[in-house]
Amino acid sequence: MPDDAIYLRLVSEWRVQELLGRDPSRVLGDCPPWLPCSTPESTPDPDRAPTIRTFASEEFETDVYAPLYIIGDNFVPGVTSVHIVGPTVDELPVIDAINRLRILVKRAYPAGTYQVTATNGTHVGNAATVAIH
Repeated sequence: MPDDAIYLRLVSEWRVQELLGRDPSRVLGDCPPWLPCSTPESTPDPDRAPTIRTFASEEFETDVYAPLYIIGDNFVPGVTSVHIVGPTVDELPVIDAINRLRILVKRAYPAGTYQVTATNGTHVGNAATVAIH
């Protein structure tokens, strides 16, 4: 079962790279940023909608707790906003940290299922669902 251990380590490291705001496919792929074959990462574009791919918390588990990390692409510092709707919640939360690939919201939400949308001005991204435990 050594392959299972390697797979679990890769999954865990993939999540760590996401939480650090890095692109895991670049860092863990065939051509990481420190090799000469790499190309520079693109800068976020405020004239395009952001995309949400997944959610995480500081725990390296599948369950999501506070704080909430929104992981995706094209998040623009100072431009991107987030809308969270769920049980007794309909708000634009304070974004505590942001880079092109990650948004951190430190506010704790009650357990439940939430719809999360990110926007760059008038450019609305996909809605994503997160279950907070």
